[in-house]
Amino acid sequence: NGQLLPAALLVAACWYAAGVLTSNERTRAALDLLTKLGADTQRFWTTHFVDPVRDILAELYGAPRPSIDTATAAASRKSLHRALEEFVREVFSGSEDETEAAAVQAAAGSMEVINTVFEAEARRPLNG
Repeated sequence: NGQLLPAALLVAACWYAAGVLTSNERTRAALDLLTKLGADTQRFWTTHFVDPVRDILAELYGAPRPSIDTATAAASRKSLHRALEEFVREVFSGSEDETEAAAVQAAAGSMEVINTVFEAEARRPLNG
């Protein structure tokens, strides 16, 4: 609005000087029209061009989004592995060697034992 207003005033002054606008009412109406037109043009330009392009550039070239730090991710991973190993030791019904093998698999991040237990539990009706 601030950039287009001087241009609108210049156009209105030229019209007035040329005799197109002769009365104060016409001058005021023309200035109001040009001011509104300038504001609408700037709002349209900003809304439909400047803001979208700025957002696209920020998405492509902006600073990376904050994420979880590696120390926290490693601590969470270790905690989940310990919980998985404990679950396997509590639930797995096999020989000592099979239980230890399943615990080693769980420590490596394998979800095979949990999936097997889940499938077996899902086949049984709820006891209630």
